[in-house]
Amino acid sequence: MQTGYNGSELPVKRPSGRVRLNLGTLLLVAAILVFAALIVYYIVSERKQQPAFDVTDIYGHPQVTVTPTPVPDKRPSAEREGLLPVFYSANTEENQVAITVQGFLGEDDMNALLSATLEYGADLTFFPTGKQLSGARDFWSAAALIGHEIESRGYTGNRLSDMSDADMEKELSDVEAVLRSYMGEEYQLHFLRTDDLADDENDRLHALLARKGYKGIARWAVYQPTRFEQIRPGQIIGVNLESYDVKQLTKMIRVLSENGYSMVTLNELFDYEPNIVSSGENE
Repeated sequence: MQTGYNGSELPVKRPSGRVRLNLGTLLLVAAILVFAALIVYYIVSERKQQPAFDVTDIYGHPQVTVTPTPVPDKRPSAEREGLLPVFYSANTEENQVAITVQGFLGEDDMNALLSATLEYGADLTFFPTGKQLSGARDFWSAAALIGHEIESRGYTGNRLSDMSDADMEKELSDVEAVLRSYMGEEYQLHFLRTDDLADDENDRLHALLARKGYKGIARWAVYQPTRFEQIRPGQIIGVNLESYDVKQLTKMIRVLSENGYSMVTLNELFDYEPNIVSSGENE
């Protein structure tokens, strides 16, 4: 108890239990809370990430976490079970196309075409019939030697769906025999082209192709284009030399090359192995 100047007792003030905070203190507390919340959020976010795999050094110490980017499949899928894929274009953004050629002109014209492909670095995929193969051994051997791909239109080019199983087998096997005799090695055909779109869903034909190791049936995304604007990356381009001469085809090759396009075979476009199978691989 305290006393006043006149000796009387003065009341004593007791603390009320409330704490006064000024504005600066409140701002400091708020800043600390926000900072703590950010740290918690960062830790939780990091834990949620699931790395694909860790790269370690030679001592087994982790160095870096690598998450691979999935690469979309360039190849088409079959429409249903029991069928092989039908190829129109590859799923790619690279400036590359596959020029596929059917039909056959005189050897002078065909040799001029080979010269043009060498000049512009173009690899073509040819779809001759077995009869066209049989009549120009030197040309087809030279085409394969410089990197072109030779596939099949059947031996006669006749409608396959009208044939018996045995005749259909012979139609394809006779082409294989001609190519084997030319190449001197096993030759695995990968693509068939026919003139009948119904073959795309012909179960008998697809079963035979699968047994023979084919990848599928090759069509085209654009047929004998007349303007560069018609071309898109990954397309299969169809050309029939019976209605599209070598000069037109050479011009197309030149224009594609000048516009930064590479011209590759179907095997290259869809990442398949070459057709020629060495004896070591075949054993």
